[in-house]
Amino acid sequence: MPFQEIIRRNSNCKITLEVFNIISKETREVKVTPKEWGGEGVLGVSLRFEELQEALDQIIHVTHVQPGSPAELSGIMPQEDYILGSFDFFMKDVDELLIFASCHEQVKLCLYSQKSKQARQVILKGGGNSLGIEVGTGALHTL
Repeated sequence: MPFQEIIRRNSNCKITLEVFNIISKETREVKVTPKEWGGEGVLGVSLRFEELQEALDQIIHVTHVQPGSPAELSGIMPQEDYILGSFDFFMKDVDELLIFASCHEQVKLCLYSQKSKQARQVILKGGGNSLGIEVGTGALHTL
């Protein structure tokens, strides 16, 4: 049965989900009650289904931040931060991020700091041709 159907059939009932943490490579149980809450959907989260290796390949490692750039002004740290995704759209690669940012005034990114071991949201001012970051992807840039 598809995940969406399980959620829909269990509206207003507590269910247990097994969640995989891509960073720690561990799973944990999370209890949720799908219900209307005034926002979009019934869980209050955005989910994207993909193969684990595909998700790992899409992680973007920030390798350099240009001084005075939108990235520096938003607090993005070179060699420490990884771009996990965006709160505004689903991106498959850095090119999609650059295209989106060039057409919008700001982009909300979810970053993971290798130093603090914490995820955080930053708002990156877009609207230009450069965000002021250099990035790496693939095997040499995984978490």
